[in-house]
Amino acid sequence: MNNTKSILFLGLFLISRFSVLAGNYDNFKAAVYIMVREVNEVGDRTELEKTWTNFSRNLKVDKVYLETFRDMVFVDEKALQTAISFFKEKGIEVSGGITYNAGGGNRMRWESFCYSNPEHRKLIKATAELTARYFDEFVLDDYYFTNCKCIS
Repeated sequence: MNNTKSILFLGLFLISRFSVLAGNYDNFKAAVYIMVREVNEVGDRTELEKTWTNFSRNLKVDKVYLETFRDMVFVDEKALQTAISFFKEKGIEVSGGITYNAGGGNRMRWESFCYSNPEHRKLIKATAELTARYFDEFVLDDYYFTNCKCIS
C-alpha cells in the first residue's frame, strides 16, 4: 500500500511540475500588452518577426494581449489576424484588450466615456463585439472607469 501511495504521490508531483514548466518560467507567466497602434503597424510578417525576435531575446513571453481600441482608434482587422496567427504559431497564448479612452486619437488626452450617453454605449458595444469575434478572453484596461459629470 505504501508503494502505491508513493507512486501516486510521485505521479502527481511530476504532473504538477510539468504543468508549471509548460510556461517559459517556473513561478510565473510573462504577458505583454500590445497597444492598438502597434497592432495596426504589424503589416509585414518579416518585419514582425525581426521586431519580435529582438523583443523576446531577453523576455520569454507566454501570452500577449492584442488591443483592439484606444483613443478612438480601432484595430485594423487584417493586421489583427496577422498578429494572432503569428503569435499562435510561436506557441504564445493570445487574448484581446480594450482601452475605453475617448481621447480622440490624442495619446496625451485622457477622456473617459459617459455610460449614460447612447452614442458612447453604442461604440463600447461595437468594440466589445469586434473583440469577442477574435478572442474568448479580453481585458479592459484601466480606462473602463468614468469621470462623466453629466446629469442624464
